Amino acid sequence: MLNTAKHYKSVFDSLAVQDVHYTYAPTFDEWERVEVICGLLDVFYDATKVISGSKYHTSNLHFHEFWKVRIRLQIEESEVDPYIYDTVKYMRKKFEKYWNLSWMALSIPVILDPQFKYPFLQFRFQQAFGDNAPSQFSKVKSLFGQMFDEYAEMSNSGSTQQEGVDIGMGTGNNDLLADWDHHLSLTTTSSNLAWSELDSYLKKTPIPRRDKFDILSWWQMNSFEFPILARMARDILAVPASTVASESAFSTGGRVISDYRSRLTPEAAEALICLQDWYRASGSSELTMESIDDMLGHEDS
Repeated sequence: MLNTAKHYKSVFDSLAVQDVHYTYAPTFDEWERVEVICGLLDVFYDATKVISGSKYHTSNLHFHEFWKVRIRLQIEESEVDPYIYDTVKYMRKKFEKYWNLSWMALSIPVILDPQFKYPFLQFRFQQAFGDNAPSQFSKVKSLFGQMFDEYAEMSNSGSTQQEGVDIGMGTGNNDLLADWDHHLSLTTTSSNLAWSELDSYLKKTPIPRRDKFDILSWWQMNSFEFPILARMARDILAVPASTVASESAFSTGGRVISDYRSRLTPEAAEALICLQDWYRASGSSELTMESIDDMLGHEDS
């Protein structure tokens, strides 16, 4: 609204000259304030549009948009504009609250972005945490390692259990611990292979950054080399950074259906979300029952 009003600045001034009863024309100082406010809100508007996207992956972009907001607030606070100083100070306090709650979750998708990985987090953490950067980075590294272990275990559990059963059945009563020996050798080998995969990925230099980088396509092409990490990327990068539509983020209107009136079960909510994805993927402005039946039939086949 303010960006649109700026284009009609001369119109407001002209109307004030022509109509003596029009007393709402912004003053010079007020137009200056509009410029300051627009500069501050632009970064929020752009970040909201990026992380509210529904047709592209957003979780790996969330950290960067958070960082843009952080830098903008620092700049505005350092310039000490008297009109917005108190507001910016309160906004920074609010921002730090959410940053402290979410910085670790925001960091995990960054590791799975081959353009950044660990070096980028170390670089940003030094700016964000100062002397505490090494300990904070260790927390993220430990969490990512635990997640990788879980995915590696899921990848190997099926084949390991089956082969262990086969060995146990084949040994009869001669050696009841032979199945344990075999299980231990399999899990040790699998663990070593898994961690060699992670080390290989992390040791590679981050690829050059591109404006339009399709991270899911990259992982699809490199899934043979990094099968466990590719599975992690598929799950983690599919999580939306925000479930709030961009047009609703700054809306002053209340919710049409409140939390107290909604009676959607988890199954119904999942069905509605699935239907919404189909609707968007169809590219059609109309969705009939026949087209829904066709989709359901296609899914069943």
